[in-house]
Amino acid sequence: MDLQVDVTGEVADSPVYFSPQVLIAEDDALLRNTLGEMLTDGGVQVMQAADGVQAAQMLKDNVGISLLLSDVKMPHMNGYALVEEALMRNPELKVLIMTGYPGDLPPRAVLKAREIRTVAKPLDLERIVNPGETQCSNSTIRR
Repeated sequence: MDLQVDVTGEVADSPVYFSPQVLIAEDDALLRNTLGEMLTDGGVQVMQAADGVQAAQMLKDNVGISLLLSDVKMPHMNGYALVEEALMRNPELKVLIMTGYPGDLPPRAVLKAREIRTVAKPLDLERIVNPGETQCSNSTIRR
């Protein structure tokens, strides 16, 4: 379900719809692009970053991002540092951490900041983008 917003403050004949904005921070280009395509096909606006530093800049420049999907092990800035920085800027940001190392839990400070979901790789991409089962659902991402 897309969010309907009347941008004029009046009753609109043709409502304006906004789809959720998701940032994928993943250094594996194949996984990043595949996940991005699947989310885009589901009506989600997707931005992609190849490392933590690029993702942090995109979060700073795009305040409408509703969900961060982040890998843990990335060059230049790891996923946990990215999440901590992102939540300092936007405490309402939803976060899903993807990791190939399920034994690695997020640092205690990140967990205390808010509920962070973690999924293990290899990912079940259908489960991530299925509206009934994940934070990627249009109905669970709020602006």
